[in-house]
Amino acid sequence: MVCQILKLATRYRKRYVKSYLSLFKKIYDDYYPWYYLALGPLFEFFFYQEYGIMFHQNDPSKFKEFEAQKCSVYVCEENPIYRALMNDNLDTFKIIAEQDGFDKDQLIKCSLHPDPYGKGESLIDICCLHGAVGCFKYLRAKYDWTLTIKNLQFSLLGGNSSIINECLQYVDPDEKVMQYAIISHNQDFVVYLMNNYDLKIKLEWCSEFHNLDAFLIYMDYSKDINSCFTHSLSFGINSLCKSFIEYGVDVNSKDNIFGYSILHAAVIEGNRELIKYLLSHGADVNVKNNAGETPLFSTCNHGIIDFADILISNGANVNSKNNHKETPLHFAARHSKEICEILISNGANVNSKNDYKETPLHFAARHSKEICEILISNGANVNSKNDHKETPLHFAARHSKEICEILISNGANVNSKNNHKETPLHFAARHSKEICEILISNGANVNSKNDHKETPLHFAARHSKEICEILISNGANVNAKNNIGKTPLHKASQKNNKYVVEFLINHGADVNAKNINGKTPLNIAIEKNNREAQIILVFYGAKET
Repeated sequence: MVCQILKLATRYRKRYVKSYLSLFKKIYDDYYPWYYLALGPLFEFFFYQEYGIMFHQNDPSKFKEFEAQKCSVYVCEENPIYRALMNDNLDTFKIIAEQDGFDKDQLIKCSLHPDPYGKGESLIDICCLHGAVGCFKYLRAKYDWTLTIKNLQFSLLGGNSSIINECLQYVDPDEKVMQYAIISHNQDFVVYLMNNYDLKIKLEWCSEFHNLDAFLIYMDYSKDINSCFTHSLSFGINSLCKSFIEYGVDVNSKDNIFGYSILHAAVIEGNRELIKYLLSHGADVNVKNNAGETPLFSTCNHGIIDFADILISNGANVNSKNNHKETPLHFAARHSKEICEILISNGANVNSKNDYKETPLHFAARHSKEICEILISNGANVNSKNDHKETPLHFAARHSKEICEILISNGANVNSKNNHKETPLHFAARHSKEICEILISNGANVNSKNDHKETPLHFAARHSKEICEILISNGANVNAKNNIGKTPLHKASQKNNKYVVEFLINHGADVNAKNINGKTPLNIAIEKNNREAQIILVFYGAKET
């Protein structure tokens, strides 16, 4: 809970980012490794910048974007104007503003602002956002600046009452002003907006931004006890939730947005004590949200092993289906070997199909060798086809050598064709030399054609000399033509892959083969202005038609 609040504070109170990170570091040091919540890539990037600690393996790819934007805990450190405004350093700002060429209408972009994808913030926007009342009054007096709704919105985040009151003299509040009042926990202004502008509190804002006071104000005004109950867990106070039940609220009431019950919420929040309390007080263990998912789906999706045991022992249906006909096992097959074992031992159907005719094994084949082994050992059909006629091996051939080996050793058909007549080898030829070797060594047809009459070599010729070598050494026809007469050499020339072009020619590719339009690989290379391919083709005798 505290970590989530720090994450939100980082989003809306930028000047204190460094302090928030310091607080989080103390929590991290005391509770890691078991205490970790998804804090979002930006917060995690800052934490990595400050302390060199990374939470996820895929963070470096996310971090590149932030580095390109020059995101830093020192907000806009390269911009002296922004820094002067943020710190309300009026003397410094006056010196800058009185220089020749100063542009009062400039917009300053900052990726850390509430609207990072907008055109940028005006100088007065920045004053409002940071509560810089000295610079705000200076700009108003010097330039007679017209105030906007954005100024009022930002002033709530800045929290300076003088700026807020001046903006209110010229601008009528809108719904976002109410949202920002809730974000900033300005309860007096929340009540003011309700009474004077008939603006409504939204419970989801109270929950998201952990504003208990606004939540209680809403409850007092609306008397909507059931809706308040479904949001009460957001504040991390179990006694609050229990008080609603003691008051007589419907324990199975749902929120108005996603249809979550309080039991769904307790599972998602990881609140074991409350789960047991709710079940002992009549909570329906098989209640469904708007997506048709019971709390057991939420457990499987979040990989919380002991919650699965608790729910199942209280009657959770392991074969319940959501709106897409997925079962909890479909969800667990993405995430958790242990939960898969629990579900199967309690009667989960390993061959249940969703709307797309995918079994849990189709899901596991994308992700986990261990889960595939569990499903197969419990009777999963390795040759089950989805509505595109793809087997689990088609999925594994995109991703994992090890999963391919498991599927094949358990009887997967290496030459199974999908709706487009593509075999797993067609997929592997786009990506992986090792997977191609496994498929071929187990009988994959290297000259199988899809519905465009393309062989795996047509795909490999776009990308990989090494895969071309494997295919040709195992009998692939180097001059096979697709339905428009293109050979693999046409494909390689189109992609300007000089290594593949030369390799194919050296293994018998016809440099003057023509497609149905009479074009040779050289024609294709010239059309695409692929100079390297042109040079090699001409060297080996290619002619332009």
